[in-house]
Amino acid sequence: MARTKAPSRAEVEARLRAVLAGDETRSHIANWAERWLTTHNPNTSDPAVWKTLVRPVGAELKTPAGDYRQGAADIQAWLDELIAATQTIAFPFRIDRIHTS
Repeated sequence: MARTKAPSRAEVEARLRAVLAGDETRSHIANWAERWLTTHNPNTSDPAVWKTLVRPVGAELKTPAGDYRQGAADIQAWLDELIAATQTIAFPFRIDRIHTS
């Protein structure tokens, strides 16, 4: 059985933008993200995608007062962090670990 490829950063970004714009429900994105988190092998090695997928799982949860536990500002922060990770150049080593003679 072939593994399903995990969503790309662009797809995750598009889903978060859709929720912020009101084009997609919080419940829909929560269920979509949960699908990837409960997959035995989500087939992603991208830590930014994985970290962002964890967050919207409870996006539809509300406080006893009826407000969303995670507001639009939280979702925007997830989006901003994902975009920042996309713009960061990844090095396969730590700069502070390089020793020169």
